[in-house]
Amino acid sequence: MFFWTFLCALYISYCNCQETFEVDIYGESQHGYYITVYMGSPAQEINLLLDTGSSNIAVAVVPPTPGDVRYFHANRSTTLKRLNIAVDLHYIAGRWKGFLAEEVMDFGKGDMKFTVACMESIDEIFEPNSKFHGLLGLGYPAIALPNPSVEPFFDTLTNTQNIDNIYTLDLCGPYFTSKLQKTTCGKFEMGYNAKEIDSYHIMYTPIVKEWYYEIILTDLKIGTKHVPVKCWELNKDKSAIDSGTTALFLPKAVYDWTIAEIRKQVHHIILDKYWMNETAACIPYDKFDIASFPTLSLTFYHTTNSTFNLLVSPELYLLPFNVDTTLFTCFKLAFEVLDNGVLIGSSILKGFFVVFDRENKRIGFANSKHFNKTNGFPGSVTKPKYTNQNIELCKNVYESDSYDLSPLMIVVLFTAVMVTLILLYMLVSWIFKHFFMHAGESSETSSLMALFWKHGKTESMLIPQEMRTNEELFDEMI
Repeated sequence: MFFWTFLCALYISYCNCQETFEVDIYGESQHGYYITVYMGSPAQEINLLLDTGSSNIAVAVVPPTPGDVRYFHANRSTTLKRLNIAVDLHYIAGRWKGFLAEEVMDFGKGDMKFTVACMESIDEIFEPNSKFHGLLGLGYPAIALPNPSVEPFFDTLTNTQNIDNIYTLDLCGPYFTSKLQKTTCGKFEMGYNAKEIDSYHIMYTPIVKEWYYEIILTDLKIGTKHVPVKCWELNKDKSAIDSGTTALFLPKAVYDWTIAEIRKQVHHIILDKYWMNETAACIPYDKFDIASFPTLSLTFYHTTNSTFNLLVSPELYLLPFNVDTTLFTCFKLAFEVLDNGVLIGSSILKGFFVVFDRENKRIGFANSKHFNKTNGFPGSVTKPKYTNQNIELCKNVYESDSYDLSPLMIVVLFTAVMVTLILLYMLVSWIFKHFFMHAGESSETSSLMALFWKHGKTESMLIPQEMRTNEELFDEMI
């Protein structure tokens, strides 16, 4: 009894001593969700985009867009230590170049030292009048630039602070049914908070590779119709959770099918340019019926023989588009085309409470508490369902680096091939010597013996002459 009491006390003590950090999130999915930090000495207030699709802390040290005055003035900081390591990063759209430095940053818990990328050249990263001035990369070291030796933000945090390797994103609107935007729009919580996390009914999907937050999608549906492609085509290259992008990015064939299926079910008359994602659609306010748009369903790998769904209502995949009129409801589609794979952006994530459980290599989804059953959920999570589908076949079979070989691996493979060839040569030589050559000798001997018997000779003819006695020679001569 004492032993179990001691273990419980130890567990409670451990839980109580682990820290959690909570930061307010601002913004919206169309323009990005960000947090406010204080960087440098003296401290400068900087907004950083929450980006699970990259791994660098990157801050603009020049105006992000022409005329901007909000950015990090590196020359004013006495604690910035330039590392003289160049960085060049490309996104789906946009690019920036700069250098690495060490700098102190405070997000409410005092100054901590991080490796920061200073963005000196910026191309299509920030929108005009953007409300953030840099990126907080939350990915793994594998995709940190210029190489994995650069320690990302969350790795530094878990290595230097008494914090569990887990964080949560609780994003929010605006939505069509609730257009008012609060000053803050959610919480970014770092570390395990039992009171917060355990209050949700969370469904988890494994992280199959620790670089981006790569997961496995097993299906996609519009209404009740399944996407007509093999599940591995959804995950070709990768499928990942990316809070730093807005849209749901889909492979071209899947994108075309998705748009076509949604269009079939909508009774509103909408211009072709809208369905080609070239413009926003505007419908008279009193005629707009969001219920005519179908539900999107994303099916995730749960266990070896089970899956669960994220049910995504049009509240999430239709983005409100601001127009200076109250006569029309205007919106854009939150879908984009990707060469391969799927990226699940903030337009989808804003409907859920999302857990990035790095400790247990999994990502969890739960219904957001910003809503209730009466008003309905823009996004909801289903219970796991048994499947006889071979989920292993849905994995990324075209992994981009699956055939990349290190120099050491090349040497090992070359040595193995050479040893194999030598052993093979020795085996063939042995077989030839002990079977084929001996077989030939036996045949020749048999022929000689047959010849000797034909001429009435005995085995004495095979005895060397010097070994025969005089009597034997005499008899032979006779």
